[in-house]
Amino acid sequence: MLCALEWVHANAASLGADPGRLGVHGDRTGANLAAVVAIIARDRGAPKLKLQSLIYPVADFRMGSESYQKYATGCGILPPMR
Repeated sequence: MLCALEWVHANAASLGADPGRLGVHGDRTGANLAAVVAIIARDRGAPKLKLQSLIYPVADFRMGSESYQKYATGCGILPPMR
């Protein structure tokens, strides 16, 4: 995923995109990947991101927080990850 971001950044002009207005997006596991890519890009200093859109990210793999337990079932279509 990081390679894809770097490729889009390097080829933004030919894609009709603004390399200064890139973002990452992911849903559930993809949200975790997008967050990791954003952190790596930040730590490397490029590409600079304008947006990070994370839908249902699993960012705490202990999965034992009060919130996780409270909302693990009955709050939509996503089952708890175990």
